[in-house]
Amino acid sequence: MFGKKATGVDAHVGASEPTAEAIAASADRRPSYSATEKSFWNRLWPVIACGAGLFSDGYLNGVIGSVNTMLSTIYPKTYKASSAQKNVTSITFAGTVIGMLLFGWTSDHYSRKWSLFISTILVFLFAALGAGSYGAHGSTSGLLAALTAYRFFLGIGIGGE
Repeated sequence: MFGKKATGVDAHVGASEPTAEAIAASADRRPSYSATEKSFWNRLWPVIACGAGLFSDGYLNGVIGSVNTMLSTIYPKTYKASSAQKNVTSITFAGTVIGMLLFGWTSDHYSRKWSLFISTILVFLFAALGAGSYGAHGSTSGLLAALTAYRFFLGIGIGGE
């Protein structure tokens, strides 16, 4: 075998495969899932929460295509002439990368639970602000700038999730 010595020890790492006795002993110590004190719903709740987060992130990333079409129909001259047309659709990705780095670090150094909680609040807050974007005194350029900024911060929350 490539990278292995004849003794079964990995030449690169120096670790060997566990023996059959060690595997059987570890299986005997670990209780089955049905023997735990958690109920079915307590075990299912994290799966539901992760699925809901994945759905909301996917929806918020995918809905911008329809929003882009609506904005170009409602504001044909202003939207198409501005840089917002490119920025609104792509700025969320930049925020997502920053959110991954930021919340990855905070998860490791502080708390995974609270980092996820804060990123979820960011997603809810900036999704609502993005839906209600409004420019100062009704200005279209202000609306597009606000929408771009909200989508960036939404991306940070998505990256944290």
